[in-house]
Amino acid sequence: MNSPTVVHVSPLPPRRCGVAEYTGALSAAMAAANRGGAPFFVRLVCDGEADTTGSENCICVDPSNISAVQDTAAAVNRLAPASILLQHEFKLYGGNDGDNVLTFLEHLNAPIVSTLHTVSSSLSGKRQRILRAIIARSTRSVVFSERARGILMESYAADAENVSVIPHGVPDVAFTLPGAVALPDVPRRGVSFITCGLLRPGKGIEHVLPAFATLKRKTSAEFTYLVCGGDHPRNPNATNYRSQLAEAVARFGLEENVFFLDRFFDWPAMIRTIQACDVGICAYTAAEQSSSGVLALTLACGRPVITTDFQYAREVVNQRNGIVVPIGDEGLLSSAIKSVLLNSERRMQMASESYHLTRSWVWREVAKQHIELLDEVSRCHANRSCSS
Repeated sequence: MNSPTVVHVSPLPPRRCGVAEYTGALSAAMAAANRGGAPFFVRLVCDGEADTTGSENCICVDPSNISAVQDTAAAVNRLAPASILLQHEFKLYGGNDGDNVLTFLEHLNAPIVSTLHTVSSSLSGKRQRILRAIIARSTRSVVFSERARGILMESYAADAENVSVIPHGVPDVAFTLPGAVALPDVPRRGVSFITCGLLRPGKGIEHVLPAFATLKRKTSAEFTYLVCGGDHPRNPNATNYRSQLAEAVARFGLEENVFFLDRFFDWPAMIRTIQACDVGICAYTAAEQSSSGVLALTLACGRPVITTDFQYAREVVNQRNGIVVPIGDEGLLSSAIKSVLLNSERRMQMASESYHLTRSWVWREVAKQHIELLDEVSRCHANRSCSS
């Protein structure tokens, strides 16, 4: 086969995780933008996933098998791609804290662009060393915010010119008024709020429920709150977390207000569900979380977001398109919910701002930025190779 222009290294759909969904959408948008040749994939697989090695454009590898990781790197080198686009989260790669990724990177010949989905100044010592090594081995690193870029420069000695900020991509959806889309299995009572994404501890819903309970005691305004998404398949505490939330709903007397949609939602289904609601809630408890696909998607659907002040949220949410509150502050969270619940004009202004903010984040535009970056690193690599 002809040498591919780019090799994507990532889990892929149908795996139910944000990085897989991200890579599926990005690679499709890049192919639609006529990036020369079909994309090639190194698909990271785990127990129970189908091995599609042997298909025309895919090699599967179990990243916990160091020998397989080395063999896969050699196979990629034989393809002689112009560039490699690697998606990184520590949990995706085997070894100690995911350090098998370093073996893979060390054996590759082509220039590497690494998209870093987890960027924090407070990582453990081992994870800090891994992230430093990824940055050093990559021709360029991609992050989703200027804040993340600053952390890489300040805490990981990354060169400014080698770190690119490209927005987290979102589907290009038409703006719809709240309520224009109906959900058959959820009654609409007053203003609808939604938290979406795979359920796991760290989503902060345990703080949202008492905030709504306070609101219900203090106002007669009607509302519904949707918790939308199945249990995270690779988080052993997800099922217990859901049970704890269900118990809290009963304890606070919110049975007629809170609804759990316990299933996996693909992009179209998630979009329809968000569009059926008025306001998003994103209450993550990890202050240095550097990305959130569901936060980006909610804004792209033209919905304001009430969010805790984690790293990514502080960059994309402001007083024009949402409200940012301190992590774990249930009183301020309840006040924020109340302020948008009782002010329809403010909700609509925020909805419009959310939608317009994200037009440059659509996959088509994000794909163009990736193509330009990969072309640049490929040219630089070729020039150095020719001059050596």
